[in-house]
Amino acid sequence: MAEDSLRQSLVAVLEWQAWDGFLLTNVLGGHAVRIETDPFREFPSAEFDRVCDSFSIVCFQINLSVRSQLPLRIRDLTNRFVERGLYVVNGLVQDIRKSTLHAHLEAIGLPSLKAARSGSPDEILFVKTNLNYGGELERWLPPESIAATGLEQFISSDIGAYHYKTVERGMLQESIWTDPAIVIEKYVTNDKDSFYRVYFSGEQVIIVEAFAPGIIKKLSGDPENTNFVVDLESLKAGTDDLPMNATLKRDVATFVEKTPVEFGCIDIVHDGHDNHYVVDLNLTPYAGNRVYDDFLDNFLLLGITDPSRRKVGSFLDSPLVR
Repeated sequence: MAEDSLRQSLVAVLEWQAWDGFLLTNVLGGHAVRIETDPFREFPSAEFDRVCDSFSIVCFQINLSVRSQLPLRIRDLTNRFVERGLYVVNGLVQDIRKSTLHAHLEAIGLPSLKAARSGSPDEILFVKTNLNYGGELERWLPPESIAATGLEQFISSDIGAYHYKTVERGMLQESIWTDPAIVIEKYVTNDKDSFYRVYFSGEQVIIVEAFAPGIIKKLSGDPENTNFVVDLESLKAGTDDLPMNATLKRDVATFVEKTPVEFGCIDIVHDGHDNHYVVDLNLTPYAGNRVYDDFLDNFLLLGITDPSRRKVGSFLDSPLVR
C-alpha cells in the first residue's frame, strides 16, 4: 500500500535542456524524478517499462519548438504511456513555432499577430524567428541532429533571441515573407508598457499583469507586477472577481480550454484598449525572475497531481499536434 502511494505521488520528468531554473522543476519539487532524455535517440524499452511500473504521471520537458520528427517519438511514447494507464503532461503538442501558434489561434477563434503582406508601407511590423527564443538551442545542435529532424529550414542565421527588430512594411524584402525561419507580426504596444504572462497547469491559472519598457516583453522583477490566481471554470463562467479586462479573461479561458497543453505559459500583448494577442506559447517556461512562492507553486502542482484539477478535452484537430 505504501509503495502504491509513493508511485501516485512521484512524477517522472523526461527532460532535455530544461531543468535548473525552470518552472516545472520548482513546481514539482520533491515530487519530480528527473530522467535525462536524449530526444535524438529512441527511448529504451527497459526504461519505458521502468517508468510504467514506477510512476502514474509522466511529463515531457523537452526544450525544442518542433518535436514531430524527433527520434524520441514523443507522440508514440505518449500513446503507449496512456495505454499503460499513465497520465501524460505535454505529450500531444508537436510544434509550437509562432506560425503554428497563429494557425492554432485562428482555429480556436482568437486573433493572432500574423501580419499581412499588403498594407500601409509605414506600418511598423515585428520581425522574429519562427522558433522560440531565437532558435538558440536548435542553432547549436550537431549537424547530424539538425538534418535528421528536418530543422535546417527553420534555423535563422541572421536573427537571434535578443535581435528581434521592428521594421516598416515598405522596408521588408519580398524574400523575408517566404522564409520559413522568420515570422512577421503586427507590432502591438500600449502607453503603460504592460503585458500579461499566463501560467497554467491543468485548470489552474495564474495571470501576471507585468510591465516591461523594451520592445521584447520579458517578465522582470518590476514591483508593479501583480499575480492573479483563478481556475478555468470560474473564468469560463464569469464568476471570478479578478479586477481586469473582461475580454482578456475570456481569451485566456478560451486558450487554456482549447489548447492541447497541460502545463506551460503564454505571453499576451495588448493595445491598451480591448485587443489582446497571444504572442508566445512555451511548454518549458523558465522561472527566471519570478518570485518563488510556495502557494503559487502548490497551486500549479495540483493541475498535474490532482485528477480533479486536470484539464480534460479533445484537441486532435489543433495545428499544434500535427
